[in-house]
Amino acid sequence: GEVQSHVRDVFSRLADLDDELDGLSPVGRDGDSLASQVDAVRGFLGRVAALRSDLEDHGGDCTAMLRREGSSPDLLALRRETEALSRQAGKLAERGQARLGQIETATERVHDFYANVAELQGMLGRAEDSLEAQGAVGTEVEVIKQQLQDYKVGEQLRPPLSLPLPLPLPLSLSLSLPLSLSLPLPLRLFLFLSLSLTHTHVVQI
Repeated sequence: GEVQSHVRDVFSRLADLDDELDGLSPVGRDGDSLASQVDAVRGFLGRVAALRSDLEDHGGDCTAMLRREGSSPDLLALRRETEALSRQAGKLAERGQARLGQIETATERVHDFYANVAELQGMLGRAEDSLEAQGAVGTEVEVIKQQLQDYKVGEQLRPPLSLPLPLPLPLSLSLSLPLSLSLPLPLRLFLFLSLSLTHTHVVQI
């Protein structure tokens, strides 16, 4: 009777945990919400692990009673119920681990995005410094030619930058993407950084 009562309690806890997992909010898009979700899912997995441990103990009790009292229909049914609950708890743990993996992947993408933002800010700062250092456009033909040649050399030496481009793109943007790549660098950076963070894809700009 006591073991059967414990099994009913475990069944209720398992149902509550299943509802808890289904009720989790969608994967976040900022560092704070993602960190909070990681903590929540890890706490959930800890409770599932405790539940599975209890089920193992109940299964051991059932086995001991079967050896001591013989194979009674009630004990056999109780052991089968315990085994079924153990399988459900295992599947619940797998779902929780999968959810944790999704959140951790999203966290890595957010960190990569902000690292790229910092890199772009540095590039913009260096580009502004370079423009200020070039001085005014010359008034003589030879001076203008030299300034143009210096500009072309600088463009050739600039390494391509890979940054995450979220997908899917809006239709109007995807159709105009080849045109957007011909825009000046600051405008291209503003265009790419203004997109959402749904998915990532590498684009050379």
